Amino acid sequence: MKLIDTDILIDLFHRNKAALTLINTLVASEDQLAISVVTLTELLSGMRPGEEMLTEELLLLFDIVPIDEAIGRQASAYLRTFRRSHRIDFGDALIAATAFLYGAELFTRNVKHYPMSDIVVTLPYERGG
Repeated sequence: MKLIDTDILIDLFHRNKAALTLINTLVASEDQLAISVVTLTELLSGMRPGEEMLTEELLLLFDIVPIDEAIGRQASAYLRTFRRSHRIDFGDALIAATAFLYGAELFTRNVKHYPMSDIVVTLPYERGG
């Protein structure tokens, strides 16, 4: 499973070529593509007027992984460990826990938000791509 972080989807909306290439490559690979329900929430809450149809079409590419008790417990452990040292927030802890429990590779530009050594974090391109 490839878990896509919110920043990559935002780049897609801004027509970032690197983000477009990444998503096209991942779709062509036939790997399971997913987003956390956290990413869904962030994406929908940040929509501008007129972006509804494009957003819904984009979401069709991904399985949406819900938050359950196991994810909540793992996220809590990450927050206890990394909140002070790395200032990770609640949403990032939930996304990291999702990656951990599903054995997913997490694609993000915000690698500093994910200091956990027990998940695979991939920086697919630099900012501005």
